[in-house]
Amino acid sequence: MEEKFISSEKLFETSHFSLACYLYYLGFRLEGISGEDKKIFYFRRDVGLDDAIQKFWRKEALVEPEAFLLVVKTLKSRLYDFDRKL
Repeated sequence: MEEKFISSEKLFETSHFSLACYLYYLGFRLEGISGEDKKIFYFRRDVGLDDAIQKFWRKEALVEPEAFLLVVKTLKSRLYDFDRKL
């Protein structure tokens, strides 16, 4: 089976956990997580991603609280699983 790689210009990376949670909440595809001490989250650079990032930093982002909390728990769980596999 051939492995497919996504070029770096098609990915957005961030080490900001809250931003990663917000993007994941909005449905942007999380392509991976890397790093030992400082985790980096990689998202596919889809349409609307840059606008969502700007909304986040301008403090204009709105979320449904319970759904967002579920996303936070999900990403924390993925970080825990990532650390266990190292």
